[in-house]
Amino acid sequence: TAIPARIQVFHGDALVHQLFALPGPGEFELPPGDYEIVVSRGYEYERVATPVTIVADQTAPLDVTLVHSMDTAGYLSFDGHVHAGPSGDSTVPLAERIRSAAADGLEIIGHTDHEIIVDPEPSRADSGVQDWVASIPGEELTATSPEHHSVWDMPPAPTPPRGRPIVWYQNGVAE
Repeated sequence: TAIPARIQVFHGDALVHQLFALPGPGEFELPPGDYEIVVSRGYEYERVATPVTIVADQTAPLDVTLVHSMDTAGYLSFDGHVHAGPSGDSTVPLAERIRSAAADGLEIIGHTDHEIIVDPEPSRADSGVQDWVASIPGEELTATSPEHHSVWDMPPAPTPPRGRPIVWYQNGVAE
């Protein structure tokens, strides 16, 4: 079965390219040289590392099979603290964040962008991995005391500019 995966390209000790591959075949370009390609998908699968030599104007095929070595039947992989481009501390577009989650074997992500609640469904559809990872809309409240709070299952309202975030400013902990 074709699955999403993380592909990392190393030249010597340096990571020179990384992508979150959609299930199935694909292509990307590299300049001529010797590389090590590492393909992985979270902790459930054994990672594969293989040397590849790229020759100018030639294609170098890469056919990888990831071995599923950890039985997770009955469990779900969840990350409840995920930031993407809508958050002030992330420049990663939301669809790319969803692709990276699927490539790392996450099955559910809780969106916790700071003071904004976005509808992840359009980006999930754009990601190409909507069958691999579910999204729960939420928000991270950036309070100075007592630190941050993550809240989930916060569907955005269509009209407020930031999706109806919880207004916590000037409120106490109980509020």
